[in-house]
Amino acid sequence: MKKLAGVTAVLVVLGMMLAGPAFARKYPPTKATCGVSDNTLAPGDEVTVSGENWKAETTVKIRLVPEQIVLATVTTDTEGAFSTVVTIPDDIRPGPHRIVCTGRGHQGGIRVLGTNITILGDVGGVGAAGIAGTGAPSTVPLWAALATILALAGGTALIFARRRQRGATVDRS
Repeated sequence: MKKLAGVTAVLVVLGMMLAGPAFARKYPPTKATCGVSDNTLAPGDEVTVSGENWKAETTVKIRLVPEQIVLATVTTDTEGAFSTVVTIPDDIRPGPHRIVCTGRGHQGGIRVLGTNITILGDVGGVGAAGIAGTGAPSTVPLWAALATILALAGGTALIFARRRQRGATVDRS
């Protein structure tokens, strides 16, 4: 039992060391961002495009690539942020695309940033809107994966410890 407690303690300490420290953002922020509220869309869908750390009170052009369709032109606020809702054209072909933001970065240089999206088409007679989604993120946070590994390791150690206790024979001579 003492070995099991020792193994569990080592695994907990190891997990804490692997988690790593949190890092504060550098000021002033130097990298502009361009993101979307949803990466899987259908023709006619609306999506929010937003960004931060652009040059304050300048324009950012939002395009759909590879077609080079201008979806919107927005003006950043006094902090260099923007957010706008755009509509995916009805006649867009299904497949991989990018939403690209072009404007002046925080330092004044031209920035061209984009994010990948997928445009869905008809699937077996069911429109793209009929495809179910869970709403779960596509990546599992590192801490959740680490907690799962630690729980499995602890459970495995417990099973082996109990089997070892049951398998031990007592010599009564």
